[in-house]
Amino acid sequence: MCLTIVAKSELSDAQVRFIEERLSAPEHAYDNGPPKVWRVYQQGLYAVVRTKSNQPIGLVEVSGLKDCISPGWWLDIDFRGKGYGTKLVDALAAYLKAEGYTGVGRIEIQTHDHAYDIASQKLAERFQGHFIQAQNG
Repeated sequence: MCLTIVAKSELSDAQVRFIEERLSAPEHAYDNGPPKVWRVYQQGLYAVVRTKSNQPIGLVEVSGLKDCISPGWWLDIDFRGKGYGTKLVDALAAYLKAEGYTGVGRIEIQTHDHAYDIASQKLAERFQGHFIQAQNG
């Protein structure tokens, strides 16, 4: 279940089409976070891609300074509740650290009808932990 973080500008045309099809699916009509800015932002957006299949399964939006990053993430409903969220935040933390990010700011939890708030909060804490460990170790 290896995941890779890929900048929006580096995605293939087929990957972009796939993402846009999934974002247009009725089950994602009320999703918040990165899907809301996918067609607007040109920088700070990334796809979460399954390494073996090269299939995008989620999105990440990153804003803020390198010592106070505020990410947002989204997983396609087909991949929720299967451990991909944990892998996503681990891959994102590794990617951002390699890009020189050193700290975490506020992570906004914005799930529709609070359906995924508890899971999202746990993922936010896990993500923050990657940076706390680096500061303490």
